[in-house]
Amino acid sequence: TYRNEEFDGRLELVHETFAGFDGAIGLHGRTRDFRAEGEAAEFLLPTDTHMVAAYFFEERALTDSLGAEVGFRVEHTNVQGRGIDDQRRDLDFVPLSGSLALLYDPLDWLGIGLNGSISQRAPTQVELFARGAHEATSTFERGDPDLEEENAYTGELRATAKNGRGRLEGAAFVTQYDGFI
Repeated sequence: TYRNEEFDGRLELVHETFAGFDGAIGLHGRTRDFRAEGEAAEFLLPTDTHMVAAYFFEERALTDSLGAEVGFRVEHTNVQGRGIDDQRRDLDFVPLSGSLALLYDPLDWLGIGLNGSISQRAPTQVELFARGAHEATSTFERGDPDLEEENAYTGELRATAKNGRGRLEGAAFVTQYDGFI
């Protein structure tokens, strides 16, 4: 039996055009109280996770046919639990993420976008504190409380063609991970 009490909330403010920028700023928060009972208690002892993040997203026209988008997010995640060594751990992570895109509309019916992003992710309580046999998935998992944030670097090229009857979109992307969990 797994008991998961979780609260997730977001507050976002969309602002009027300022210095040519349109966008939003926001706060995001989450708390998670996770408990395993019965045979599952051997797999993962109780954990508590608290996360708060601030972010913004802005877009601006650079010319009549060229626009830019930029986004940034900073997060603080705290995960508390006991690892396989049975020591109580109180771990803090500060993932950062950012993206930049250029959007080009060379013709009324054609749009081309180029996007680059760097994002980090904090490890989950299972990735940090798992203690062996997972009965539900018939796997053996061992957490590592010394893990650091996972990094992802992504590049994307996309195109959109549209007319009065429909729209066709396509994208190609590549992501490289550093510290993959």
